[in-house]
Amino acid sequence: MAWKHSPVIPKTPLSVAQAAHQKSIKNATHSTVPSQTLMLRLYRNMVRIRAFETAVLENARRGASLAIHPYTGEEAVSTGVCSALRTQDKVVTNHRPFGHYISKGGSMNGLMAELYGKSNGVCKGLGGEMNLSEPRIGFLMSDMIVGACITIATGAALEEKMGKTKNAVVCFFGEAASANGAFHEGLMMACLWGLPILYVCENNGYSTNTPALEFLSNEIVAPRVAGYGMRTTVVDGTDVIGVRQRTEEALWQIRNGGGPYFMEVMVKRIGPHKQELVDSRLEDERRLARMRDPIIAFRAQLVEEKILSDPEDAKINAEARKEVEGAIRFAEKGRRLTSAQAQRLVYSA
Repeated sequence: MAWKHSPVIPKTPLSVAQAAHQKSIKNATHSTVPSQTLMLRLYRNMVRIRAFETAVLENARRGASLAIHPYTGEEAVSTGVCSALRTQDKVVTNHRPFGHYISKGGSMNGLMAELYGKSNGVCKGLGGEMNLSEPRIGFLMSDMIVGACITIATGAALEEKMGKTKNAVVCFFGEAASANGAFHEGLMMACLWGLPILYVCENNGYSTNTPALEFLSNEIVAPRVAGYGMRTTVVDGTDVIGVRQRTEEALWQIRNGGGPYFMEVMVKRIGPHKQELVDSRLEDERRLARMRDPIIAFRAQLVEEKILSDPEDAKINAEARKEVEGAIRFAEKGRRLTSAQAQRLVYSA
């Protein structure tokens, strides 16, 4: 039985008109020079993400049953990308979702309560860290299966194209997902159908404790993506302004019929893959990751440009800590669902 709403697959090779359109989009530059207000907002968001994870990790060390995959050292990516999105744009991500969720406008209260397994959490305590979902803010979901988010996001982009919206879908994943078949399936279909999606590969050089060159023939993913005919760019993932500007350019092309876009951001994870695991990297590499801390680097830039003063910085950090402390109190006051309540919220086959 034929699918009633099958997407129109573009003919190949491109017509002269199509080729000219693609060339004009490719050569266009549509990023903006950030204002001081925006730069402070970006810095504040990065500090909020770090404060949240620091508190969660500290509580876990004290014995709280909290299992997370820290985003420490990668805050500039989610902050830069999501700051360029509209509320109606969609985000799909992986098992390391805190930065993406907070940057898309998610509530720290709901997120903390979700980690505590409480009914006042984002998903009433049933999703935990790796199965978050809040469509109201455009955060479709996080997925614990490596690579699965790619085909899910591609399907979401197909929905936007069929609905003839100007919305974009953003999919975050790590370089290890590029060794998964879902990666190639999703990207191939996105190119074939010209879908409005931005794939963001957060390349931290490791799959858990395995170096990228032990499971990838090339530690840079973008060259393989170019083989599908998709536009690609590689960005310094510690430069929040650079990430935002590249995202703006990609989104302009996506919204104007340019099809999918692949952005690879090179980052260094500060700390282990998961909080209870040993970080097996050499000390020199761990030291390099700390030296490339995006928050420290951006703070120094803001101070040098006289956008941020020490008292303002102290205030931003204090506000972030206060927000997190409030989220912990909110979570602790919540109740867990009863077994009967939980069963009513879960679909069965």
